[in-house]
Amino acid sequence: MCGFIEHNHAVHNKPAFKYYPFILNSNEIIFFNQLHHYFTKRNSLGFKKGYSRVKFKISETENDIDEDVQYIADVDFPYEAEQLVKEIREKISYLHNIGISHFALQKLLSIDANIELSRIVINRNYQIFLPEFNNIEIEMTPLPKAVFFLFLKYPAGIIFKDLPDYKYELTEIYKLITSRENIEKIYQSIEDVTNPFNNSINEKCSRIREAFVSKFDDNLAKYYYITGTRSTPKKIIIDRSLVVWE
Repeated sequence: MCGFIEHNHAVHNKPAFKYYPFILNSNEIIFFNQLHHYFTKRNSLGFKKGYSRVKFKISETENDIDEDVQYIADVDFPYEAEQLVKEIREKISYLHNIGISHFALQKLLSIDANIELSRIVINRNYQIFLPEFNNIEIEMTPLPKAVFFLFLKYPAGIIFKDLPDYKYELTEIYKLITSRENIEKIYQSIEDVTNPFNNSINEKCSRIREAFVSKFDDNLAKYYYITGTRSTPKKIIIDRSLVVWE
């Protein structure tokens, strides 16, 4: 077993301990994410704005440290997905234990290889509709919507550490769709979301994900929201031939 043993105050004159297990057979990325989550939760190392004062060397070369450790937005991006996978596994185990057959679980979790997607239509009012899915509207607040539009423009994706390069473009998109009149607040919002040392971009990606998952199953939704792995471009994987800008 791998984890932390935390010493607490003595109880009844006896030492008290808490054990925090880590995922077994973790690779370096997952292990670092668990360390980051633990210390953030315990607030014992003074994390501030998503950036740790403590650096963990998880790469073989010094040149890799900045890429792998300092960009907290990129480090945190897959953590939510890992937690979701853990929850799903626990629920599957529970269903199995109460008598749901293995065959039934396979049918429940099966993915249609011939899945049909809807077009994304963005009208002149910057509303998002999916015509082939009963023309449902995907609703988002302005800043997540601006991030969504930015990533739609780049099929190859965007690496989070390069977000500052897209600050001006994202600002122009956001100004088109927001009702905010305070230009300083607009610039501050864009500053936060394009800062790779800040977790704001992950929050906006989560809002985008929720906007689609709330409408239909994740087997479909995953084609429309922003996905990716650490240190790689994050992207929306839907074919851009299905994206229509009116």
